[in-house]
Amino acid sequence: MSYNKRQVFEDNLEAIRTYYDITGNEREKTKEDIEKISKYKGFGGLKVVL
Repeated sequence: MSYNKRQVFEDNLEAIRTYYDITGNEREKTKEDIEKISKYKGFGGLKVVL
């Protein structure tokens, strides 16, 4: 498996959206939510996007 910067970025955004959906709607997290959030890798390589 190779490191795909675009995929990491998209996974990070999806994790953030999921987190805000859970907290904003005050709902319980699902197994799918946990899987999405677990893909968060951080934005240390943000310069790639800029």
